[in-house]
Amino acid sequence: MKRLVVVLAIAACGRARALRCDDDLRGVWAAPAGRWMMLDNRATLEAYPMAPDAAIGSDVTGAPRVLDLSRTPSGLAGELHRRDSHGAATCEARSPVHITACTDDTLEVVLADPPAPLQLAPCRWPAPEPARVERWRRER
Repeated sequence: MKRLVVVLAIAACGRARALRCDDDLRGVWAAPAGRWMMLDNRATLEAYPMAPDAAIGSDVTGAPRVLDLSRTPSGLAGELHRRDSHGAATCEARSPVHITACTDDTLEVVLADPPAPLQLAPCRWPAPEPARVERWRRER
């Protein structure tokens, strides 16, 4: 009986499943290319990759990508940012992100990775990649 009480107490402390985009989405999300830590500030959300996510060359320093989202009446939308620098020269690329569905701890994310710059001073990028749909699953 004591064991059952402990199991029930632990289960009750778990996070509620995300069934809608208005639910609390904080936590670790598994995406096709890696895991992301999502911070949910209610009106805004931030996500950071949980694996090394930076350098593009020996003389260029890349900052980890960051996903910034806002809750709007029409859903979750924002940008994926990538910043690369060499000395004082810095370029920041951005690409739009939309979360089109939030059901059963799964997000349907429409995004394209911002490209690494071809040149830093002045900033010059290759053609953007086409957007793709990914399904991110929250880890328990």
